[in-house]
Amino acid sequence: NAAKARVLTVGSNRPFQYLNKNFSRLASGLCEYPVDIEQLKDCVPNVILADIREPDVKKFISWARDLLFKQTGVEVEIKHLQTDSLKEVYQTMQEVGELIGKKTLASSLVEDIQEHVKMWAQDYSSHCKGKKVLLLSEIDPFEFESGWVDDLIQLFGAETFSKIHSHHSVPVSWQEILNGRPDVIVVAPHNTFLTQSVKRLSFLEDFKGWEDIPAVKRGQVFFASGMDLYRPGPKFLKGVAAFVAAMAGIKTPILEGQENFFQIKQVETIRHGGSVKH
Repeated sequence: NAAKARVLTVGSNRPFQYLNKNFSRLASGLCEYPVDIEQLKDCVPNVILADIREPDVKKFISWARDLLFKQTGVEVEIKHLQTDSLKEVYQTMQEVGELIGKKTLASSLVEDIQEHVKMWAQDYSSHCKGKKVLLLSEIDPFEFESGWVDDLIQLFGAETFSKIHSHHSVPVSWQEILNGRPDVIVVAPHNTFLTQSVKRLSFLEDFKGWEDIPAVKRGQVFFASGMDLYRPGPKFLKGVAAFVAAMAGIKTPILEGQENFFQIKQVETIRHGGSVKH
């Protein structure tokens, strides 16, 4: 129900403060951003799709379910979203579909994504081969996305930014970005719409050496929405389509309803009062 939708998290730079140690652990353990436990209790969810931040996922889920039952009287199902690889993303979609009674729909969604990714790999690998691709999922401080994104990049014959495979966002310094010399940069911070993402350009331009990065020299810097790209759900395919198109340098949508993205030149045009067609 859109009328009752709530945002239960805040940015990591504005964490909720709890005197209750259990609440503090729950707030920081359910996902990347701190959760407002009071609002969570008020919502009384039956299912929580989480990105558990503690090493022992099963132990944390058991503990969290007990705590939420004591607070709300509801047996809450908690599902950890696995995104270490493309295979796990697909598996997670299947499991979530079964959990919410949409098993057939989930299977259809996964098949659709797999078919499109396979088709795009055949069509656009030649555009991507040998490119070093950097997906910035946070800007301040800098982080790049690994996990399933690495699988996708390699599937298209491109090179990942780091040889270290991680299941999540990886902190990276500005000097490491300069030294890495990416050929393509996609800026899509978590939980941002396209209009918010493009505002990051002014921030990036202030860093010494920005103009010397190969991606910047060649105009291969793209700004995209991060709202659905990292979430294994119905809109995931549209986010992937935007990323693939940016990686391949395809300016026209490769999927109907694809998430919009802007190339750096388009962002500069908008910033100076012009307009662009996409």
